[in-house]
Amino acid sequence: MPDSSAATSRSRPCVAVRRLSPVRPPRVRGAGHDLHHTASGRSAAVSYYSAPSGSHFAISARELLEFVRLHLTDPALAALREPQVGSVPDFGGGVIGWGLGWMLYRDGVVGHTGVSKGQKAFLRVVPSAGVAVAVLTNSSGGEPLAYEIFDAVLKELAGVETAPLPVPPSNPARIDADRMCGTYRSTLYDFTLTSEHDRAFLSYHPRNDIAATLLGGPGKRVEVVRLNDSSIITAEPRSGGHQVLSLVGCDGRGRARFLHDGAAAYRIS
Repeated sequence: MPDSSAATSRSRPCVAVRRLSPVRPPRVRGAGHDLHHTASGRSAAVSYYSAPSGSHFAISARELLEFVRLHLTDPALAALREPQVGSVPDFGGGVIGWGLGWMLYRDGVVGHTGVSKGQKAFLRVVPSAGVAVAVLTNSSGGEPLAYEIFDAVLKELAGVETAPLPVPPSNPARIDADRMCGTYRSTLYDFTLTSEHDRAFLSYHPRNDIAATLLGGPGKRVEVVRLNDSSIITAEPRSGGHQVLSLVGCDGRGRARFLHDGAAAYRIS
């Protein structure tokens, strides 16, 4: 639809999403968790307080790859890897489209990336070669390690090159202030993009206590530069790499309608 935007949905069925977003299991039942069994016979630790988006599907890397095996050996599941959205905002991770639960990358690679505070998990699969790599980290800054592993393993076993993580241009153009600057709102934050003396800054303003906890304080301001016609990138690395945000859509006045980092924040001014 014109002037619309797609975003990662955290309201999909818990089991389908958590299979591709593994995190550490909770330690005790008294913390509000219980153990359930999935249709595949795996054990899932479910967090009741914030299901579905806060539910934690606990799985080891080995079990995650067994789950991938099910997808690669059942022809009916190949339909989930067919493109459903072919033009997606640039978040710097190399995603060129979305299937059903799968992120689509170049050279026929599919996968998913799951993140929670203090942990990040990565999965990349080359169906044509029968190769899958899972990297589970206990750090939200684990991306450089994961990409180093993907680059080495997928190249050796599947002949596939992994696109490097994005970095700012050596001589970036100025941002399109008339189109890009403004304040954008998501469920967690208000983001304000400003241009000051040929430099650009993105300010994060948490809208609730949860957002402030995730942010680590009452607010944050980072310098950003123009990456391309529709994206900006943080000037300095954070959490192990540079964050890319896209400005997409049009508000009818020539300004971007959404600031997009996987979740779409809509323009409010």
